[in-house]
Amino acid sequence: MKRRVLLSLAFLAFAALPVCGKERVLFLSAHPDDIISSLGTCLLMKDRFEIHVVDFTHGERGLGEAGYRDGSTKALRIKEEEAVMAGIGAKLHWLDQVDGDSWVTKETCAKLAKLIEDVKPRAVFGHWPIDLHMDHMMSAAALQKAVRMTGYNGEFYFFEESYDSKGFPDVFYVDITSVAKEKERLIRLYVCQNAEDAMCREEMRNSSARAQRLWPFRQDGYAEAFAPYVGRPQGPCIFAELPRDPNGAKMPEWGR
Repeated sequence: MKRRVLLSLAFLAFAALPVCGKERVLFLSAHPDDIISSLGTCLLMKDRFEIHVVDFTHGERGLGEAGYRDGSTKALRIKEEEAVMAGIGAKLHWLDQVDGDSWVTKETCAKLAKLIEDVKPRAVFGHWPIDLHMDHMMSAAALQKAVRMTGYNGEFYFFEESYDSKGFPDVFYVDITSVAKEKERLIRLYVCQNAEDAMCREEMRNSSARAQRLWPFRQDGYAEAFAPYVGRPQGPCIFAELPRDPNGAKMPEWGR
C-alpha cells in the first residue's frame, strides 16, 4: 500500500510538469499586434521556454466600424496573429473583450486566472498600467487582478509599448540585435495594421532608441525594455538566462 501511494504521488508530481519539459512564460497583450514590443525577446526565448500569448481583444475595430460590425476585421486579425505566433512558436489564447470597449470584468479575470493556473508560468508579462490606450490599461489591471486571485508569486514584468507607456522605468533591457531582422519580418505579417510599413518602421525606431539609452555611441543596436512589478518576489531573473551575442554590446547588471 505504501509503495502504491508513493507511485501515485510521483505520478501526480510528473503530471504537474510541462509536457515538453520547458518552463513556461505568459504574455498578455491588449490587441493582436501589441506583442511587437516583445517580439525580439520572444524570439530569444522560444528555444528555452514554452511561450503563451493571451490577447485581451481581437483588435476588431482596427480597420474601422464597418469591419467591426461585419466581423471581417476580427477574422483577419486572428489569421495574422496566428501567423506571428507560429513564427515565435507560441500558443495563443483569447479573452474575448471588445476592442475599444474593454472592461476588467469578474468573468474575464477568472478566465485569465484559470489560464495562469493551467499554464503555471515561470514569468508573466503585461502592459505598463500608465498608458494612453484604455485597452492597454484594462488588460494591465486584469493581469494584476488575476495574479492576486491565483496567489501567483513568480516573476512579473511589464513591457514598454512604444510611446504610449508613460513614465516607464525600463529597469531591464534585452539586446535583440541578433534577431532584429526576424522581428521586422514578423511585424510585417500584421499586414492590415502596417500600411506603408509604418508600424514596422516605428517599432524598429523605438527598439533602436531603447538601445541608445544603453549604448549612446552605438548606431546599429536594438533593445526591448521591461520593468518588474514592484513589491513582488522576483527570484532568479529570467532575462539573465536569455542567449546573448558574445560580440554584442555589454548590458548593464540586471536590476541596476
